[in-house]
Amino acid sequence: MPGYKVHLAAGLVLATLSSMLISEHGLHLAGTRLAMFVLFAMVGSLAPDLDHHKSKAHRLLGKAALVIIPISMILLLKGVYTMDALWLLGAVLFLLSIPLIFKHRGLWHFPLGLLLAIPLYLYLGSYGLPSAAGYLLGYISHLILDLI
Repeated sequence: MPGYKVHLAAGLVLATLSSMLISEHGLHLAGTRLAMFVLFAMVGSLAPDLDHHKSKAHRLLGKAALVIIPISMILLLKGVYTMDALWLLGAVLFLLSIPLIFKHRGLWHFPLGLLLAIPLYLYLGSYGLPSAAGYLLGYISHLILDLI
C-alpha cells in the first residue's frame, strides 16, 4: 500500500503528462486552468483515504477546517457570501464525517468518492471542467496504485 507521498507524486506526474497530451491535441490548458487541473489531481490522489481518520488527507482537512469553519460561520452570521459560506461549511463538515460513515477501503474507495467531481464541475464555473477532470484523474490514480 503506497503512502501519501507516492499518491501525491503520481497525481502530479499524471496531471503533468495529461496536460501535455491535451495541449498536443488542441485543447490548451494554461494559467489558472492548468493550476486548477494539477491542484485538483493532487487533491483527488489523496481523497480516497478520507475514509480513514488517521490518513494524511483527513488530518490535512482537519487542519484546514480549523480555519474554514470559523470563517464560514462569521460570513453566515454577517450575511456575506451566504451561499458560498454555506456550501463550503457543508462540504467540510461532510468530508470530516466520512470516516464515521464509511469503513476504510469500502464504498468511498470507489463510486462515491468519484461523485465529488460533480459539485466541483458545477460550482467552479469556467474552472470546473479542468478541476473536475484533474480530481477524477488523481482519484483514479490512487485506486490503481492501491490495486498494484
